[in-house]
Amino acid sequence: MIKTDAHGQPVAAFGYWRNRDKLLNNLVGILDGILADGHIDEQEVVYLDTWLKDASTLAGNWAFDSLCKQIEGVLEDGIITADELAHLQEVLPSLLRAVVEIPSVDFYSEESDKLLLEGLCKGVMANRLLNDAEVRYLDWWLGQNIQLKANFPGRELYALVQKVLADGQITEEERQALAVAIERYIGNPLEEGAADGMATRLPVDINPTLALEGASICFTGQFLSGTRKQCQERAAMLGAAAKTNVVKELDYLVIGTLSSRDWRFSNHGRKIEKALEYRERYQTALQILDEETWVAHLKQSGIR
Repeated sequence: MIKTDAHGQPVAAFGYWRNRDKLLNNLVGILDGILADGHIDEQEVVYLDTWLKDASTLAGNWAFDSLCKQIEGVLEDGIITADELAHLQEVLPSLLRAVVEIPSVDFYSEESDKLLLEGLCKGVMANRLLNDAEVRYLDWWLGQNIQLKANFPGRELYALVQKVLADGQITEEERQALAVAIERYIGNPLEEGAADGMATRLPVDINPTLALEGASICFTGQFLSGTRKQCQERAAMLGAAAKTNVVKELDYLVIGTLSSRDWRFSNHGRKIEKALEYRERYQTALQILDEETWVAHLKQSGIR
């Protein structure tokens, strides 16, 4: 519940409204993706239920609560019937429109486009299957979003979908390749069947190469090994220049252990997103490290 002040105006936690908009953009995309092939199955219902529980900060919003009630009604007896799936198929488009019509939510910015695409990809992969109708819907959806398909990450996904559809046929090999690409984009291993909470795992590099003398480094999130200032001081001892923001010339971004699994919806998430975009768009050598790797390197260098 959002607290209000003496004048009845909402008083929310820092970052609440931005995080709310991110979640709602993701939700619109997820619903759109689930509806893309005109069919809802049991796995998609379970995925949606898990996502809604993870997004409980949206509770109190009429559209969100109505959607939760519909899903809970389907799952309450532990059996999902064909009639329940048919009913859900009928009401989800109206609930999707209700979410889109929530006042004061930004659904039209560049950031919003990326979140909608991310949600769409989660929706089409919610049942861990990718069918022809979903591939063609992705093609149509990206084709309608001129700005998004011209920039990372829409550009890469659109090019891959276009390649798959080039000869008018979708082979099983092409389908699997596209599914893997989407999996990598949303960070959700299909074999785990994980919903949104696990889909936002921190995108750190495995076995990075550290050469800090003369390098630039940025720290983001919260650290168990000390304050951010202490991290910067230790980096300086190794000859690295600490930066407060992510820039194209950055060599290393270190993410604190206390950073949430839902990093996309956190304040430090913007630095991580920017680092990923710079690395993809400009082909920079920037490496992303977790705190464990950073601390191990400090110990090897004799710094505590």
